[in-house]
Amino acid sequence: MVEISLDGFLLQPVQKICKYPLQLAELLKYTPEGHPDCQSVKLALRAMKAVTGMINERKRRLECLEKIALWQETIDNWEGEDLVEQSSQLIHYGDLNKLSSKNSWTHEYTFFLFDHQLIYCRRDILKRNLYAYKGRFDLDEVDIVDLDQNDAGIKHGWVMVCPDKDLSTILLAKSLDEKNKWMEAFRDERKRVKTDLSHGFSIAPKDRLAAIQTAKMLTAGKEKRSKTKDALKDLTDHTQLDQSMRSKSISMTLPVRIRAGQASRNPFANFGNARRP
Repeated sequence: MVEISLDGFLLQPVQKICKYPLQLAELLKYTPEGHPDCQSVKLALRAMKAVTGMINERKRRLECLEKIALWQETIDNWEGEDLVEQSSQLIHYGDLNKLSSKNSWTHEYTFFLFDHQLIYCRRDILKRNLYAYKGRFDLDEVDIVDLDQNDAGIKHGWVMVCPDKDLSTILLAKSLDEKNKWMEAFRDERKRVKTDLSHGFSIAPKDRLAAIQTAKMLTAGKEKRSKTKDALKDLTDHTQLDQSMRSKSISMTLPVRIRAGQASRNPFANFGNARRP
């Protein structure tokens, strides 16, 4: 008989937690409606689906956290706190015009909508894959007010209002379709934030710090422009996968990258030591 330590016994239920919904679903399948345990099995199945869903979501967020931190390292002139201190997922991005309050001119920026934050950057004129940080909006402190077309020629726009600072900024999309996509993205962002709060979901500071350290290690000694395109594509590909999963209501476990300091297994490590037949 194999001896298992107490820690091993305590760990076994955790390792099999993702199998419990399947086992409970099978048990429910053979439990008649009139059976006294039927309702209890249904409640247990619902609870375990919620637990496994949170586990999958946490793994997905940890992976996305590293991608966000890596993307930030490719941005020139970054100011303020690190993006991952508040945000853990990219929701939408695209080009918008920002109306200047000083001279009523518009300036085009690329905006990136994360949970809790809207970041905007300026593209490099010559190297279009390189971005420079220009500012951000704290979405927890901002009201978004829709604008109808008016005599001043403002159309496809909305106002970012910060009541506490008595500031407002007008943003303009290139078309009505683009504007509608942004409006839907803003609603989705608030919905995700509220869902995290209601579920008590949070990411530990040590995980956020690990993502920052890993990103700095991966970009050390490399030109930002050599990593910008890949980092943005990696981040947006992950966002598209997330949107596909949400639209199809698919629950799946995504792999988590090996963090800095963890050894990876090399399949060719013992190649030279193989015995000849």
